[in-house]
Amino acid sequence: MRVTALLGAGASVDIGGPLSVDLTYRVRARVQEIYDPKTQNINRVPFLNEVSTKLDNYFSPEKSHFEDIFYALESLSSFTRGWRPRTIKKFKPHLGSLLSPINERFFDELLLLHAKRDLLSEVGDAINGYDSLFYRRENYIGYEVL
Repeated sequence: MRVTALLGAGASVDIGGPLSVDLTYRVRARVQEIYDPKTQNINRVPFLNEVSTKLDNYFSPEKSHFEDIFYALESLSSFTRGWRPRTIKKFKPHLGSLLSPINERFFDELLLLHAKRDLLSEVGDAINGYDSLFYRRENYIGYEVL
């Protein structure tokens, strides 16, 4: 039988799991690969790092973490879809009527889709990597109480 437990912030320190700072580092390092049909090349775009750098500047002196980055990507996706003429009212963010993009690059739907996929993939891979290490340990006391 396999059991999954969701733990609160800071719990991974006690069990030696992946830390938010480590997950954020992995996410920021992940480069998006976007196919360009015109040139038939794959462009490598550090979009996740660009978004997190913008967030770092905005949150300064604090730094953004992977959850902030994901929230920003989700918000950008909502705005992007909301500005389409055929999007119905219930799917349009209200603030979309008051705001407009400063930098169109951050509203590229394909880039946003790849960035969200890559972020989730990096976080999932890190957790899976930790999980795989856990099962190789013989006498890990963490699950004995369960």
